[in-house]
Amino acid sequence: MTGASAESTYEFDVAISFAGEDRDFVEVIVSRLKDAGIRVFYDTDYQVAMWGEDLAEYLDQVYRAKARYAIMFISRFYAEKMWTRYERRSALVRALGQESVYILPVRLDSTILEGLHQTIAYLDAQLMGPHGIVSATLAKLTGAPPAP
Repeated sequence: MTGASAESTYEFDVAISFAGEDRDFVEVIVSRLKDAGIRVFYDTDYQVAMWGEDLAEYLDQVYRAKARYAIMFISRFYAEKMWTRYERRSALVRALGQESVYILPVRLDSTILEGLHQTIAYLDAQLMGPHGIVSATLAKLTGAPPAP
């Protein structure tokens, strides 16, 4: 991390937003990030915490306030889902209100996502693979250059 202030400000280093159909790919990345000591909001890890909660309120807090970055795994499935749309909207509200980068998009296919400007740089999962995405995420969080 880039210092104690960044670590203590947020409950999570990254919040992961993805469609269930893409879970197998995303889970590899999440596992590697957690192994590296990154604090990750990943839905299955918080099933008990979310149990009985109003998910609209709970997820809004996660994607709008509790994470340093939101990583969006964009695919045709992502673009179609109600809950990913909701997570995206909360993240966009946060991004609109701050000067620094917040949304880190990862494209799993060529889907264009409504509400996310096409000028925002993204990572291409097909080119980088899970290792490259993990390396880039760690570099973003620490400010160090990514591992080759």
